[in-house]
Amino acid sequence: MNQRQRRTRLSIAAFLVALTVTAVGAAVAAAEWEWQLEELQLSGLGSSETISGSGGTFKLATTIAGAKVTISCEKAELSSSTITPEGKGASTLKLSTGCKASGPPGCKVTEPISLNSSTEVITSGTQIFNRYSPVESKFATVKIESCAIAGEFPVAGTFAGEIEPGERVSQPLTFSPAIAEQAGTSLTFAGKAATLEGKYEMAASGPSAGQDVAPSPLKADPVVFLDFKGTKVGNSDTLPVTLTVISKENVKFATVQIVGSAGILTKSADTCSGNEFKKDATCTVTIKFAPTAAVKYTATVLYPWETASGKAHGGRATLVTAFGT
Repeated sequence: MNQRQRRTRLSIAAFLVALTVTAVGAAVAAAEWEWQLEELQLSGLGSSETISGSGGTFKLATTIAGAKVTISCEKAELSSSTITPEGKGASTLKLSTGCKASGPPGCKVTEPISLNSSTEVITSGTQIFNRYSPVESKFATVKIESCAIAGEFPVAGTFAGEIEPGERVSQPLTFSPAIAEQAGTSLTFAGKAATLEGKYEMAASGPSAGQDVAPSPLKADPVVFLDFKGTKVGNSDTLPVTLTVISKENVKFATVQIVGSAGILTKSADTCSGNEFKKDATCTVTIKFAPTAAVKYTATVLYPWETASGKAHGGRATLVTAFGT
């Protein structure tokens, strides 16, 4: 593994805290940031990122007037596509070149078919999806001509593409009926249930161009924020953060660290540091809050990890807010 790949990748949460926490800020300044999916966050992105992409044949299928109809287009491309550090964005998936309609004889379809969408990175178990929703009431209107079912038909609902695991500069997204069901999406075409099949490769084409995309091997509960609502001065409270391994490869933890509010926010228990865990195994870090004044305290808990093979390194982060009363 080269030096760039070995550098720690922290979640965007840690990056934001670095603006106010000097110690974290120094670490971030020295790091070379990579584009990495962290639950619903993208580390290394401080602002919106432009995305480009292209793919092969896409098929949109439904039933119109009792006839099964499949629209096949030989090429797909992304335009006006962006994503934010929170995993949300916008995209136009343009199905173009060689679009044909199978079904009643003689059917022709007007191309391109531009699916104008708002997007969001979501998770379901160990799977990561990019979910597409229409910007307005529908993605597009498909025009079919020269056959018995000629007309203009809306494409609406939602659909999703699965983001495959593994580090790579360009990231494949796959669309299928099974993936749509797993992601909890439901697409309609001409007012009937529809399916979308195809695959394209996306890549950052803005400031993060040429950097790796990779799913996090860990799931955190809570995902980012730990909030002590209020603790009386002289007393103490504890709250846990549970980390679950969701990758097929074992994950090893280095020492979990707390940056900020020294002596006020501390670890009271830690089963993660120095240990290795297999898929679906969990470990817990319990944070103790013992305020000495009626003020607001903040800190960042950092969980540095590496895969058992040493091929991937990174880190998660929890933002802690606590109020002394």
